[in-house]
Parts: sequence; structure tokens; C-alpha cells
Amino acid sequence: MTPPRTRLKSALAPAGIAAAAALLFAASIDFGWNAPALAQDGWRSDRERDRGEPRTPPRRPDSRGDAPPGRIEKDATKDGKSAKAAPEPKPIPKSMRKPGATAVPESAGDRAKLLDELYAHLATAEDEAGATRITNAIEHVWMTSGSDTVSLLIERARRALREKKPELATRLLDRAVQMAPDYAEIFNQRAAVHFAGNNMASAVGDLRRVLALDPNHYKALEALGQIFKDLDRKKAALEVYRKLYEVHPHMPGVKSTLEELARDVDGQPS
Repeated sequence: MTPPRTRLKSALAPAGIAAAAALLFAASIDFGWNAPALAQDGWRSDRERDRGEPRTPPRRPDSRGDAPPGRIEKDATKDGKSAKAAPEPKPIPKSMRKPGATAVPESAGDRAKLLDELYAHLATAEDEAGATRITNAIEHVWMTSGSDTVSLLIERARRALREKKPELATRLLDRAVQMAPDYAEIFNQRAAVHFAGNNMASAVGDLRRVLALDPNHYKALEALGQIFKDLDRKKAALEVYRKLYEVHPHMPGVKSTLEELARDVDGQPS
């Protein structure tokens, strides 16, 4: 079983900016995204972290319904005869399906709308392979700051952390926050720096900032949940993992961790 600290490092890892063609939606493309190393031992992506371990895609809880989007459900009428189709997420934007297309909008508002659509697809993905294609696109959007200067500051901060210069990394990210206070990925990066320095209170603070800006940021949710779990704050961890399972039900290990926490807190599986 992967140690919690290694798993947490993976949760805080950013999505590297790769060529757009490798991150767009096309069923025939191999999306082998690898997170760049952010510490001496390297922070791995979910795929790298769990390579070689058997995994069974989790099913959604019965309370949320097991049928895929578009299932015909009986309406809540007395005779039970009328029916309606369950709502489906909007179709994946065409620009996200074509290799070589520039899919990420320049406007922060448009990027937020695109993320909402992608999160809707992630929550209803049929299997882990489909979820992986969606998360590659989401993480590409995460790393699109809209500012060359902010992107450069983040890259230099990552390099400083690799070189074991956490104070420099923090200063660079503090400067990036001044320039783009509403850009969630800066706080995610700074949480990684705090965690590397064993400053859990500051790491939790920055993860909460990430989630205030992007409540569906599944890597921040996983990191926050793992910190609470490691600190034996199981009730808080359970709440975070329930949200994480709603956002990314196919994330490796999330269902088993959720059930474990539910047994500890409630005495029964979630």
C-alpha cells in the first residue's frame, strides 16, 4: 500500500503544461500525462503512483443512482407511468476533441465555464480510462494562468522546490499571488511548498484557498483529506472524501478510503 505521505505528495502535484495536442479530447490519443517532480523523491501522477496495482473502478453510491446519464427514470407521480430523461452534461466542446486545437480560452470566466463542463463529465465518466482523458484536459486548464509572468513565477518556484530552496519558492509564489489572487493553482503550488516544509497549518490554509476558488479541485481535496486523515481528524477527512468522491468517483483509492473513514466515524460504509 502506498504510504500516505507519498500519496499526499501526488495529490498536491500540478499538471505539467504539455503540448495542447496531447491533452485534447480524441479517443485515439494516448494521454500519458506525467506530473513533473516537485521534490527530491518526485511527486508522481495518479497513473504513475498506482501503476501495477489492481484497481476496480468504484461504483457510485446507490443514493446517487447507478445508471449512466440519459437513463429514463420514472417520474415521481402516483401512477408511476410518466417518465423523464435524467439530465446529461453538455457535450464536450469540439475544440477539446481535435488534436492540435487550442482549447483553453483566454478569459478567466470562459476557463471557469469550461472547467464546469469538464467536471460534469468527470463526475459521470463510465470508467477510469474515460476519467483519465478528462482529468488530462482539466489539469491543462488548471495550469493555464493567462499570464506569462505568473506562469514563469510558478515554474521558477517549482524549480526552487526541486533544488530544496523552499524560502525562494515561497517568495516567488507570494509574488504570483499578488499578481493573480484569484488563480487557484498558485495556492495549490504554495500548499506543496508548505507541506514539503512540514508546515501543515499553512498547507491546509492554502488548500482551503484553492477550494474557495475551485470547489471541484480534486487534487486539493485529496491532499486536504489526507492531511486530516494523517492528523487523525477523521470526521473532517470523511467530509472532504465524500466531496472528492462526488467530483472524481474513479480516482484510484478514493472509494476504499471513503468506506474506511465512514466505518471509523459512522460505524458503517458510506
